[in-house]
Amino acid sequence: MIGNSAIKILICFLFLIITFYSSFSQKQNDQTYNDSIIKQFESNKMLIPLFKYQIFKALSHYPELKNTKIVFKYKNIRTSLACRPSLISIFLRKNKRTYNIFINRDTSKLKNAILLFVPINAQIGVIGHELAHIIDYQHKSIYGIISTGFGYFFTSYKSALEKRVDLIAINHGLKKELIEFSNYVINESNAPTEYKNYKKKIYYSQIDLEKL
Repeated sequence: MIGNSAIKILICFLFLIITFYSSFSQKQNDQTYNDSIIKQFESNKMLIPLFKYQIFKALSHYPELKNTKIVFKYKNIRTSLACRPSLISIFLRKNKRTYNIFINRDTSKLKNAILLFVPINAQIGVIGHELAHIIDYQHKSIYGIISTGFGYFFTSYKSALEKRVDLIAINHGLKKELIEFSNYVINESNAPTEYKNYKKKIYYSQIDLEKL
């Protein structure tokens, strides 16, 4: 007969095999999913490799952006990320425009509120928010884009725009990720108080997002 110790060892061994197999299968499924998404959305995209997974995960919520030219690049800006149509392309037809998404990597002002330090799901959320700006831009003529640029000088206009863009992201299935980003910046990051107050003034709060 097999002793109790031998049975325990056998059970542990079987448990390890099952755990390893499940983990391996999940990784294979994730890789298959990632490869599928990349094939769908890689056209006309210039990425920052460090955020490749997060970018494609966010893009998977926007099938209408499959062929849109989007360039991700580093730039020292006043916030974590920003989205702008390229200057030259605003004179082109809407489906020919190029959009730049700028990612801040300067910790001197925002501390750990820059994208690099944000949890992955929250990264997906804020990238998804910037992609929602593209959806908003795509419905605007050159005059509408120029008006948006001027509107950014006015707090009330900017707040209304950013909240409308949040709604676009939520309607594309990114509510949970937006909440995670808001919670991180306001409650967990060591961003300056001035920046946190700015976020509270312009964007939906975490509580507001949860109610939407």
